[in-house]
Amino acid sequence: MARDETAREPSREASNVSRRNYLRLAGSAAISAAALSTGVSAADDFQTITVPAGEVRSFSLGDGDTLENALIDISADGAGYRISANGDGWAIRNVGVKGYFDANVDDPLVAMCPNGGSGTIENVYLGDGGYDAPAGLTTGIFVHAYHTGHIDIDRVNIQGWAGNGVYASGPGNHDDHPNPGGGGTVQITNSYAADNPTADFRLGTDGSYCKNCVSKGAGRGYWGFYNTTKLIDCDIHNGIYASDGSWQSPAVVQLENTRFSGGTHTYVDSASISGSSAGTPRYRIPNGVPTTAKEAASGATSTGDSSDSTTTSPDDSNAAGTVLELVAGSSTSNTTYEFTVEGSVQKRTSSGDVAAEDNDTVTSNGDGTVTVSGLSGNGYGDSFLVDGDIVSMNLDESKWTLKYGGNEVSVNDLVLPNKLVIDGSNAPRRSSEYTVEFSGTARKSAALGSVNDHDTITDGKISGRVIGGKDGYRFSGEITGFRLDGPANVRVEDGS
Repeated sequence: MARDETAREPSREASNVSRRNYLRLAGSAAISAAALSTGVSAADDFQTITVPAGEVRSFSLGDGDTLENALIDISADGAGYRISANGDGWAIRNVGVKGYFDANVDDPLVAMCPNGGSGTIENVYLGDGGYDAPAGLTTGIFVHAYHTGHIDIDRVNIQGWAGNGVYASGPGNHDDHPNPGGGGTVQITNSYAADNPTADFRLGTDGSYCKNCVSKGAGRGYWGFYNTTKLIDCDIHNGIYASDGSWQSPAVVQLENTRFSGGTHTYVDSASISGSSAGTPRYRIPNGVPTTAKEAASGATSTGDSSDSTTTSPDDSNAAGTVLELVAGSSTSNTTYEFTVEGSVQKRTSSGDVAAEDNDTVTSNGDGTVTVSGLSGNGYGDSFLVDGDIVSMNLDESKWTLKYGGNEVSVNDLVLPNKLVIDGSNAPRRSSEYTVEFSGTARKSAALGSVNDHDTITDGKISGRVIGGKDGYRFSGEITGFRLDGPANVRVEDGS
């Protein structure tokens, strides 16, 4: 179903807080007056705007306007905000949003520029997320289809929104789309997005790219919807996607020194993804990205990992993934193992006698998978943090004890051959609920789809919901029952 972008065209008249250089903290007496009249409280280096329960505070930016050094507190029930930027030379800078967005607004931040115009979104924290509003799936940053200029997005943190993190493919809409795209460019740099079910980053015009960006835990890590877009020096978890089945777009995604897991996916034959993975994607927040609303509003600089941080011996103390331990029998010597993961793997070096060492290798295969090999014996072992699906394992099981997530398992428990994907991307605003009964073992797959609290696996039954995104599972055995209520597509692959 086409997205009704016409209803989202920014309108300056709709704002109840509209002023040039709004919240520019350069000693303007007008700011103090605005604070008194709009519920803004002063601070030493930024101002806090507290939105009451059930209210939505609007901000409108036109030519030359700036919204900066502001903390928007929407912690109250049903509180929200709407930032509309439409013009040349506007800037949204040093803005942090505190609290989960649960107001009935689907696109809290809408941006566009006219032909030849430009806008900037920088040092913004939208990391507390937003819900599936009655008005539609909430999106962190939405670039309007009619955008014809250029927008720079730098050092933003966008997590946990119901739809996309950055939804900026609309300017590439075809001429026969209900909202034809203006062809404007969007360039995203030094940014972090996570757990946005439809996609973390979504672009669609020639000249648009992500550079030094990290995606983690999304339904799609990156989605190049139309035309030719690029990923440069990025770390992308949960796959790279090109094109769209509904609009049959011949999209191309070009990769430059980008590490990814979750594979590559195209929806039409004319789409392509150019390049291979440069290694295992890193878990990092790019340097300078704010990690709290207060940090963003104050303009403080984060000390996250820089773009040239090492990938060879990462610190596993805060790394993501499930612990896999391989412990050799006490009477064995130089016993080997090898396994392959669709996703990423890090050595676990802080676990005593079960710690991976220099003779254990993690090798990227260039296709979103990594192969791990090593040896041990005499009751010692190796351990790894696995983020993804173990798709093969080669070892003499009689000589090894395997533990996954703290539980003793067999190879058959780990290597689940079959895939199940519930794909709701063909109907981005409609919910599809499903129940699947199966005879073997099942596990949620972050490599195949999103992971969220709506999805459960209990007693031979999978239950879940998708709204515009994808859920994926690996399982063994047979599907013995199935129910789907909604328009999602279903794909089952028998890998046995």
